[in-house]
Amino acid sequence: MAEKETLKKLQKEAEKRKKEYLEFLKKEKEEMRKIQEESKTKAKEFLTWHKAYLEKHFPRKKVKRKK
Repeated sequence: MAEKETLKKLQKEAEKRKKEYLEFLKKEKEEMRKIQEESKTKAKEFLTWHKAYLEKHFPRKKVKRKK
């Protein structure tokens, strides 16, 4: 009997830990997604700024084509 009770306790504890771990993984995944989104937006903002900077300080020269 004692073995069955300890087995049940261990199973309950294992289920509890599994549930906690899955919640932890879910939170970590959400945080990583947020960080990736922030990185993407920062990268886009930087590229936009950099392109404007280059156009302002180093404008493209128009080339006349021969006919």
